[in-house]
Amino acid sequence: MLSAAPAEVQPKVLDLGSAETLQHAGMIVQLRGKIIHKASNRGGLFLVLHQSGEVITVFGHDLHGGIDLDQSSRGDNTAVQGIMAQSDPNPPYNSG
Repeated sequence: MLSAAPAEVQPKVLDLGSAETLQHAGMIVQLRGKIIHKASNRGGLFLVLHQSGEVITVFGHDLHGGIDLDQSSRGDNTAVQGIMAQSDPNPPYNSG
């Protein structure tokens, strides 16, 4: 039986441009950018981040709870961390 403490997984820090590809799907990542929009829908909360001409939407599902965007405002620089995934409502949906 091993008695060592489990290693903590460190997120891969990505720029927003490289986060747009599928190569990081399923990985724990950290993104940094300026909040240009924040909102919620019936599924959860989301931020739109801008960095160096790139834009990405970050989504937090309501099932996870504890996501509080009240302290964040448009124009704030922020860092977010989570598991990278892709969702696209338009064909070809979640490929490519």
